[in-house]
Amino acid sequence: MKNISVKKYAIALYELVKEEEKDKISEILKSFIRVVIKNKDVNKMDKIIKAYSDYYNEKKNKMEITVITAEEIQNQLASIQTKLKDNFGKDIEIKSEINPDIIGGIILKYGDNVADGSIKRKVAMLAETLK
Repeated sequence: MKNISVKKYAIALYELVKEEEKDKISEILKSFIRVVIKNKDVNKMDKIIKAYSDYYNEKKNKMEITVITAEEIQNQLASIQTKLKDNFGKDIEIKSEINPDIIGGIILKYGDNVADGSIKRKVAMLAETLK
């Protein structure tokens, strides 16, 4: 058995389904999963799915960003999305999360990056400088 990397699996899956009709994708996925099982790489499935999502977004010039706020900001998400699109030059898909523990401000998660503009973080930084 060859040792197939997570990225190679992701690229192969993308190439298999990218131009297929929706009714054929189910069979392609079943065959793909059989190959992963045959290669004894089932333990890589979570990483393969993540790598596929990343590769798909790269090819489609899309970006997923998680926006975390202390309270609901549904009415401001379109504006945030537009600013992020202008900043990154990509189509932005926003996933919104509420976390009252951050007190206020905003946290953005994209890829392996975190931009933390939360009040909780600012207070922690201030406390650290006052030590």
